[in-house]
Amino acid sequence: MEPTQARYDVIADQGQNTLHLVLQGQLTDDEVERLAVEAVTSARHLSPGFTVITDVSEFDPHSTVVVEPLVRARGQLCEMGCERMISVLADDTADDPTRGDYQVETTTARSASGIVPPSTSESVSARANLK
Repeated sequence: MEPTQARYDVIADQGQNTLHLVLQGQLTDDEVERLAVEAVTSARHLSPGFTVITDVSEFDPHSTVVVEPLVRARGQLCEMGCERMISVLADDTADDPTRGDYQVETTTARSASGIVPPSTSESVSARANLK
């Protein structure tokens, strides 16, 4: 299988009050940092109660360090009023009972740091054609 070309997209849809993030391939540390900054900056155009949909179905993080900026951005997005985060995962996660094709998380609880996972997390097993 040929590796996916590394790229990312950040789209704030004000009409749907949704922030769309797409991560593909092996992004560099600098690219992930720029993505995190762009996500927070773009979310400023949305109203409290917005949803974040992150498609990581073709993302291949080369280390856990590369995702640290995303964890920080997630905390900032929660503080900005994100109420739901949906992660679109690769099909090969279907055998993992803790993950579905996409996960929905409701971000109603806040910690002192704002980085604690949302209060509820629900794996959704229904397949969705989001491409």
